[in-house]
Amino acid sequence: MKPFKSGITLANWILRIAGLLMIISFFFTEVKLLHYENRSFYIALAFVVCAIFLFIGGMFPKSTITILSGLVIFGLSVYEIIILFNGSITRDIIIFVSPAAIGFYFFCNGNS
Repeated sequence: MKPFKSGITLANWILRIAGLLMIISFFFTEVKLLHYENRSFYIALAFVVCAIFLFIGGMFPKSTITILSGLVIFGLSVYEIIILFNGSITRDIIIFVSPAAIGFYFFCNGNS
């Protein structure tokens, strides 16, 4: 059986929308509190801004915004996984696996 290659563009957009909604649902409350002195505020802000740029990057012919946003989302997710890891895999760590996968996908594929 052959893969459904005609649906790749739609699948990319569904993945962008899912990533945007997931990241906003995870981090928007932290950003909304505006705790400037807290490190987690800046990490959450970077996640939200990069998720928005990842979505917007799909509307441009060049992949630069998409690739950079994917790299930042992937890097921040890996950073959070490393910080949270204390010898066992917890629910908090698993939460960051999906944004890491989405970020890595768009870092590797761009807008194609």
